[in-house]
Amino acid sequence: MKPLQISIIAFKYHFDILNNLLYLLNHSSTHIHLITSENIINLLPHIKADHRINISLCNTPDYRKHILRQRDTLSKSHHILVLTVYKYFKFFHDLSQQLPVSIIIHNTHFAFQDKRFQNKSLKIKDKLVLAFKNILLRENLYKNKLLETVHALYFLSEATLNYARANYSAYEPKMSILPYRYIFPKDKKYNSIFCLVIPGGINAETRDYHFLKLWIKTYFSERKIQ
Repeated sequence: MKPLQISIIAFKYHFDILNNLLYLLNHSSTHIHLITSENIINLLPHIKADHRINISLCNTPDYRKHILRQRDTLSKSHHILVLTVYKYFKFFHDLSQQLPVSIIIHNTHFAFQDKRFQNKSLKIKDKLVLAFKNILLRENLYKNKLLETVHALYFLSEATLNYARANYSAYEPKMSILPYRYIFPKDKKYNSIFCLVIPGGINAETRDYHFLKLWIKTYFSERKIQ
């Protein structure tokens, strides 16, 4: 029986997820083809190419041509996992029509374009520029189509998965949890202040800070938060 071949596409964000996935896959006979950037690899210096891991580096901002040059290798993969899709929705939609592409959903409101949670953090001028850009590139149209053509939609926590199943049931058959866990030190001492940590960069285009403030007031009204 031939070993499972998995291709992982990871650019710009979520190097920590890549690190954990490679750690988990290292304890199997899986062959991995990793398409990433030098910046990501620099953050994970312990990851080296060997008989099980092939690394293909791309250092240009637009990585679409580089991915297409890997088509022969990708076509031999049993599974293609994209760690995050925040742009180039048409490109990944076209790719997922031909190959078994799966994606990780980090932000359900962004991924499913839920109009109940339209971003109120942006200024009117920025909203108009963003809307015009999306119309011009037809990105929003292909974002929806991508959800229909991908092989699977992975979530990093049961809470996010359950929320998506309850609110976006049309895609429920494709939804699954990724075996990825954050590891907390056992000897951690907690104080009386509840700390809410939101990982990731500050980006008003994809993160609704206005909704976040409302959510905090609703669910943590009686607690002191920093």
